[in-house]
Amino acid sequence: MRHLLFFLLFFVQQPLFGDVLQDSSLRLSSKAKSMAYTAEKDFEKATNESIQKGILLLESGIQDISFRRLPLDAQVPIFLLLAHGYQIQKEYQKEEKLLRSLIENPRLQPFLVRLNTVLAISLLQQERLKEAEVIFKKLMRINVKALSQEERVDIDALYEKLEKHYERVLAQGEQAFQMKKYQEAITYFTLLKMATVEGFYPKVSSRQIKHEFHALIRYRLGLCHFLLNDTVAAIGVLKEQNVKVATPKSRKILLQSLFLLATAQKNERLYEESLTTFHEYNSQDTPSRLLFFKEAHLMAA
Repeated sequence: MRHLLFFLLFFVQQPLFGDVLQDSSLRLSSKAKSMAYTAEKDFEKATNESIQKGILLLESGIQDISFRRLPLDAQVPIFLLLAHGYQIQKEYQKEEKLLRSLIENPRLQPFLVRLNTVLAISLLQQERLKEAEVIFKKLMRINVKALSQEERVDIDALYEKLEKHYERVLAQGEQAFQMKKYQEAITYFTLLKMATVEGFYPKVSSRQIKHEFHALIRYRLGLCHFLLNDTVAAIGVLKEQNVKVATPKSRKILLQSLFLLATAQKNERLYEESLTTFHEYNSQDTPSRLLFFKEAHLMAA
């Protein structure tokens, strides 16, 4: 929160309306500083009453004509302070309404990165992952060279929050799987599968690590569908696996996927496809294949 007040204090110390109105401008700046400082202190007290008091102060302040005379650089930090107050109180509808109105204001185009970042973080806290991803994708399209250092920090912070969110989704998916709540696990693993395709998770530059994680999620999804007797869905997911691009770490998972795919095809009476898949499985020259070698050999016979 400190950086909001810092920017406010910095900008309101600048000459606002020229020499003639300099004294008046300073008074306006002082009033804005006082409002932001008082509200921030109210938020720091962290009681329901004090936070609400800070929110009411800011809501009243932004309606004041003196506030509207401030330069946009000074207004935006106060708007964000108010949005932060709403977020603390979990008044997400008010926060979103405020932020979207600011984003739609043509005069505030220079602040779109900051405003969109704050909105995306709010959406994540509400578990509105899809909407947050849309904003994140939009931000990622911006040329890095066109961003200020502060904007880059904002986007990195959003990326970090997004990653932590996906880590929770992964933990929830694994827990649901272990508890045999396969339909619930499918919901979580599907989110993760989409995230890997979009490049949101995991946050690593290594293609190998991304490949290995994607292989694991597809296997988990295919297995959940298979255990729910939805073999058609299982086949659809497992066909996306490619044992030819296996790494030492992903090979076992990909071979298990191959065996599961052959079994699902057999259950769907796709005997020729199943036979081909079993032969492909048996042709792999690796110790991992021995896990289901006997079963695959019998089924392919």
